[in-house]
Amino acid sequence: MAKSSINFQKAKAHWEKHNAREDEPSYLLPPEFRKPNYFWRAEQSPQEIFKAEHSKCSKGKRPRFENSHWEAVLNLNANHNEKDVERVVQHIAKTLNIIPVAIAIHRDEGHLNERGRPVYNYHAHLNFITVKDGRQNWRNEYIKPQTLRQLQTDVAELLGMERGKDKRETQVERLDHKQFKAAAKAQRKELLAEIEKLRKAYAGQGYPKEFFRELSALREDESLTLAKLGDCVAELIEKHAQREDDIYYEAQEKLEAVVDKLNELSEAAGLEITFEANSVTEPSLWQKFKEGILSAFNSVKSVLRV
Repeated sequence: MAKSSINFQKAKAHWEKHNAREDEPSYLLPPEFRKPNYFWRAEQSPQEIFKAEHSKCSKGKRPRFENSHWEAVLNLNANHNEKDVERVVQHIAKTLNIIPVAIAIHRDEGHLNERGRPVYNYHAHLNFITVKDGRQNWRNEYIKPQTLRQLQTDVAELLGMERGKDKRETQVERLDHKQFKAAAKAQRKELLAEIEKLRKAYAGQGYPKEFFRELSALREDESLTLAKLGDCVAELIEKHAQREDDIYYEAQEKLEAVVDKLNELSEAAGLEITFEANSVTEPSLWQKFKEGILSAFNSVKSVLRV
């Protein structure tokens, strides 16, 4: 699942055709995998809203439209809907004192993995006019870095998502569609290689076939990441270790029953052979079987013939 992230940039000239899917980009998922998008725009165009707000500004140097139409790209997951995004939009508008003009939710982007299954890149485009109350509000004196960092935290809480790491730590910008596709493919390749490495490492260590089947099945889990792989493998080991213990105790009980029966037959035949069920892992019992089992049964047969 994606981590929360919202990133602002000036809106591009073709924003509406792209966001409303009037012009379909070439990188969309195949039609059969596309989920319904959502698009809302204000009754007035961004230019009209800007013009109305611009008229309230004092004379002198006034804001220009191209510096006042901003777009935010918001990470989402499959469970998020229009109401979730609208809550985020209203919070941004109130926090930054800017005007929402359009919302687009895209559920048709992503890529196909090596098995031909879709990996979705759920996200939203949020458009704002930043001139309001007679001034340009997208200025450093009004929107400080700590304001935007707090906004990232607020958005994560509103969407119930894990907050993405601070860019100051990661030094990573939000990925565009091409970068997302390449990064996802590289991460998936690394994950599959790690699973194969684990499979080879555990081979010959006494794990049952079911363990390896379940380990290989992890490759089918689209939500699995390298960070989660260790926990998943640890659970598998614990599960099958318990299963091995159960098999051991069952085998020990059966062995003890067989030994008791052999000792009964040995005593009935007057033989001086005593079998002991020390452990199914100890070779002494099996050695006794090799050395004495045939003679013991032959003796029993002789007694029964008399």
